[in-house]
Amino acid sequence: TAEHGDSVCTVTWCPSGGELATGCQDGKLRIFGPSNRPRLVLEHGWPVLCIAWSSTGKLAVGGSSGKLCIMTAATGSLERTIEHGNWLTSVAWSSSSERLATACDDGKVRILNASGAVEHAVDHGERVWSVTWHPEDTDVLATGSNDGKLRILNANGGSVEYMLRNE
Repeated sequence: TAEHGDSVCTVTWCPSGGELATGCQDGKLRIFGPSNRPRLVLEHGWPVLCIAWSSTGKLAVGGSSGKLCIMTAATGSLERTIEHGNWLTSVAWSSSSERLATACDDGKVRILNASGAVEHAVDHGERVWSVTWHPEDTDVLATGSNDGKLRILNANGGSVEYMLRNE
């Protein structure tokens, strides 16, 4: 058990499984190694709601600030910040780590390339809670939103390929 002192909003394993990152309501990102003590604690100043760990050792971190931070997991150094303007609720790297998808409170899913440029933005009309890439097909991702719909998106064109609604 690793105590945090505040609500843990998100948790993710590094791809090798040797470390774990947590994001908390207190605005801290913690990276844990084999012990119960964090090897790195970074203060973001805003609740950390989503984290994704790439296969290349990068962390994508988002939350209520509306900023997506791309960091080096080994050192915690900030590589760049990408403004979204609204709360980030979910973030995911593609299996190749060449693309990143973000879900936001503004109802948009953004597909970014490795340099952080937005390739496509798909408007869902309501808050998007979750985004995940297909484990093998780096052109396909799935999203879930407040409207009760599961969407399968084509990342190349940002088009909705398939939609399911929970009836």
